[in-house]
Amino acid sequence: MRTRVLEIDGLQVVARVHGSGERSFVLVHGLGMSSYYFRPLAERLARYGTAVSLNLPGFGPTRDPDRRLRIAQFARVALRATERLGIGPAVWVGHSMGTQIVTDVARQDPSAVERLVLLAPVINEEESGLGPVVLRFTQAALHETPPSVFASARAFLRAGPRYVAEMVPALLNYPLSARLAEVTRPVTLVVGELDALTPPAWVERLLAANPGATSHTIFGASHQMMHTHADETTAVIAGEATPAWRPRWRGVVSELAHGLRPGHRVRAGSGTGRVVLLLPGMLERSGYLWRLANHLSARGHRVLTVPDLGWNLRSLERAADAAFRALGDERDAVIVAHSKGGLIGKRMLIDEPGRLAGMVAIATPFNGSDLAAGFARSPLLRRTPLALFDPAGAKLKALTAATAVDHRIVSLVPTRDPIIPNGSRLDGATNVDLPQVGHFSPVNDPAVWDLVTHHIDLMPQARGLDE
Repeated sequence: MRTRVLEIDGLQVVARVHGSGERSFVLVHGLGMSSYYFRPLAERLARYGTAVSLNLPGFGPTRDPDRRLRIAQFARVALRATERLGIGPAVWVGHSMGTQIVTDVARQDPSAVERLVLLAPVINEEESGLGPVVLRFTQAALHETPPSVFASARAFLRAGPRYVAEMVPALLNYPLSARLAEVTRPVTLVVGELDALTPPAWVERLLAANPGATSHTIFGASHQMMHTHADETTAVIAGEATPAWRPRWRGVVSELAHGLRPGHRVRAGSGTGRVVLLLPGMLERSGYLWRLANHLSARGHRVLTVPDLGWNLRSLERAADAAFRALGDERDAVIVAHSKGGLIGKRMLIDEPGRLAGMVAIATPFNGSDLAAGFARSPLLRRTPLALFDPAGAKLKALTAATAVDHRIVSLVPTRDPIIPNGSRLDGATNVDLPQVGHFSPVNDPAVWDLVTHHIDLMPQARGLDE
């Protein structure tokens, strides 16, 4: 890394330069921040060219300016700095308030910009007051990692609360969507899945303002994705294929905590619709899916549960037997299942196809879970119910090989599932991609309930299906 100290119209800019390739990347920090929190990103971008991380006047190691600057003035200073450094057209990467600055750079001098990348673009114009912004920032900060929080706190304290406070009006009042509409260079928006400052409606508004813009969501990330998810952020900026998504254990633990929430009593219903057999996942009691069950009951379906499953730790065969007992003499039932419940449901379709119309499964590990792949190597874990989800396990492979009933299954597939990183698509089934993220959140989403109801209504009669 090389450091250049520049004097521009009485203002100081400190540039940290990484790499020396022909392609150039200019990184512009947000309010109260500095080049320090860009370091993981800059070091990776240096593999693709020259990455220049700017410390703007009053931030990081620079001295305080003798006058108050606005977004357009910061943009002008940034342009002058890159001219002094001999940087030609570059990929300008802004984060948070830096997205406003680089947008103004593209307005002032399009020839200096190869492409804009806006990381966590702010401020959401539907919530541009100080109170809502502070609230959303706090919500986003709860999902940051300790190193990310440390990098931000270090830069903030160095800038000083007073100077940061003086800049807040400029941040809140910059009309990003209107300015973005004037940009003629390519634009990529990058947002964190967990960033409360960049909700989907705000991203859609920005995309509508600049129809040529594209967006990318980094799953598991919050506001500071360039620090917490530097590899994927680098790939997006450099235009490379993003690395395969893998859940972090923090996200896995959080998902499992959702699954352990207690359930409630299910209203069976007495309508004239289909009989629905509800099968929960492992460690989910029979009342765990109570919201979905009550939704189906309210729409005329009669919902049956299987209390004998308990915590649903038994084998597929024993679980299927318990489910058939709960079904009694009913025929033409539709199974609605979550997670392991979908495996039980497929076992039932194989065993007695004539009694069941089909199944709608939510986030079911039909092909196992990569998280369980190591269980086979552990004699202790191999003997637990978790071993069922090993993709190479004999029982799961046998279930997967039984493809004759797959066409009677509708698999609802979350966009990202920390519990099933390899997804829940099933060859031969009707696979429906959900916009929802997570293993448990879809079963509590009214939009998913409506989708389940829709596919129940489309199920053919069971009579003759086994002939």
